[in-house]
Amino acid sequence: MRPALTEHSPETSRKYAAAFGAWCRWAIGTHRPALPARANDVSEYLLHLAERGYALVTIKQVYWALAAMHRRSGHPKPDVTATWVELSKRARARERRDVTRKHAVQLRVTAVEFEQLKVEAKAAGCSVGRLLRQRVLEVVPPTTA
Repeated sequence: MRPALTEHSPETSRKYAAAFGAWCRWAIGTHRPALPARANDVSEYLLHLAERGYALVTIKQVYWALAAMHRRSGHPKPDVTATWVELSKRARARERRDVTRKHAVQLRVTAVEFEQLKVEAKAAGCSVGRLLRQRVLEVVPPTTA
């Protein structure tokens, strides 16, 4: 039986119930207790969502749904602070890759320029791709969260 989420709007309650249902299916499928959830199990689930491509904001909503269910059931919310640090690092790295991809499309180099890039990359001990990414990030610095 799911605890009621009456202190939230109907839409939030619907999203929380869906998130909690998905958590329960995952927990049961991996032979873990759904409620109260252990912090390491919740961390593993959140990382699982990240690996499946869920956005950080969605993963946070899932966590707050689990926290709400714990609160309504009289249990403390699982502490997953270390997981948030890891997920934030992954999100920032993904943003940097996205910026690099976006701006790398705009880079056009001639054969002479490419040969020069190869020489510079060899001297720097990296690939031409890495050198280009570094140059893009110098021009367009990554956003900080």
